Amino acid sequence: MSVFSRNHCMTSFYRLRGALLLALLLSAGAAYGQESRPMKNPNRTRDKIAPQPVRAASGVRVEADIAYLGPDRKEKMDIYIPADAKEGDAYPCIVDIHGGGFMGGDKSDTREQKVCNTLAQRGYVAASINYFMPEHDQLSGFPQNTKDCKTAIRFLRKNAAQYHIDAAHFAAIGGSAGGYFAAILAASKNGDALDPKEPYGDVSCEIQAAVDMYGPVDLAADPSTAKGTVVERFLTRVQSEWTPEQIDLYSPAHYVGASMAPILVTHGGKDPSISISQSERFVDLLKKAGATYRYFPLPDAGHSYDLQSSGTDLRDTVAAFFDKHLKGKDVQIPEPTSALPSGSGAPRKNEGDAGPAKSGLATRGAR
Repeated sequence: MSVFSRNHCMTSFYRLRGALLLALLLSAGAAYGQESRPMKNPNRTRDKIAPQPVRAASGVRVEADIAYLGPDRKEKMDIYIPADAKEGDAYPCIVDIHGGGFMGGDKSDTREQKVCNTLAQRGYVAASINYFMPEHDQLSGFPQNTKDCKTAIRFLRKNAAQYHIDAAHFAAIGGSAGGYFAAILAASKNGDALDPKEPYGDVSCEIQAAVDMYGPVDLAADPSTAKGTVVERFLTRVQSEWTPEQIDLYSPAHYVGASMAPILVTHGGKDPSISISQSERFVDLLKKAGATYRYFPLPDAGHSYDLQSSGTDLRDTVAAFFDKHLKGKDVQIPEPTSALPSGSGAPRKNEGDAGPAKSGLATRGAR
């Protein structure tokens, strides 16, 4: 190759390399500029994720998108019913309430579908609901979100025959924010300050059992007890923006008493979002009040687990709890099946834990 040819090739090489470097620098600069640009609205709308298709498991049928709040409201519910339900059959009803930081989530989320399908396969009607969520500020959703959950109970109880429901036996279950709602439904009563009164005000919104999975249930707790978790910031904000009266009104822990519905509490020891201290404080209050409860801490679990995830199977545990308190079965409530270290994760229970809450047994539903 001639000297001219070699020089020409080298020149072309350096020009190409320079162009590539310049392009990389320009793209990096553009990206940096986008990342460093301040947000126009610090309370911007949470990214919306399209709802997932609702799928019925074997032995289950689903009636989807049932309106329950009136013509001016967009929120709906999905109702999971045992597929072999016949005219006249009635099953206890469990309302599943999704999480999402009081601003996100949907009734069709994977966790909710798993929970509802599992319960329907075990002989229950399960209803997964959407409720009011604000576009920007999570605190502005209170108390309408809780009132919607109570209205869901009333709607289902009023329409019990249509959906094969035993109107005398209702429960709630939820994770994270849903756990909060399950707990406050268990502890509050008809006619209290959170009672929406209408629609269906002549129908009871009380439940007979609840399962709270890692919910933020004690809004009066010192934020330092949740240090390093998302709920620390939530508690700090609640306690700086709400009055003491509002904190009491919206905190499930404030309503704890001996007459509240039996409740099962479970929480992961490695939860980075809702500190397990929330459930520990709540369980201590339940114990002192003489409430009926079961507590299953899961030392190695994180956040957002369902009834069969994080290496732990809660299906038999939760089903037995509901069988005991909704169907009146004389059953032992087993520990979750998992490889927990010896001595950890052992259930704590009130020695007074016995029997179904309130009178009456399910007319059907034993499977």
